[in-house]
Amino acid sequence: MFEYIRFVFRNPSYVTESARAQSFVRKAMEEFREQPENKTCAWCGRDKKLEVHHIIPVSLEPAIAASKQNMIMLCRKPACHQIIGHDGDFGRRYVSNVKELCENNKTVSIGNLERRFDDTGIL
Repeated sequence: MFEYIRFVFRNPSYVTESARAQSFVRKAMEEFREQPENKTCAWCGRDKKLEVHHIIPVSLEPAIAASKQNMIMLCRKPACHQIIGHDGDFGRRYVSNVKELCENNKTVSIGNLERRFDDTGIL
């Protein structure tokens, strides 16, 4: 038993990979990806190279790995997933308020004015 615990502490990605590999987690991620509101990056709005980001990492909370409330869509380029979702470090960091940051990013600059988009996307 202690050997397994020691192994998990030395190899945290083992737990993460096995939780992500479970079929119900994969299915939940696919369903999340297919929802119409998840066709663009929540940060920059791009519609290419999208990835499902777990807000609370699977390694910390494997029980909520399939929860759609724990997922947000971020793109790989220009590195929104790494920079916005993981604060620049996939292995050690995560941003727990990433949804709030993405909501607050829905602003546009017009001259010296900065206006926030409403929920319809209209200024």
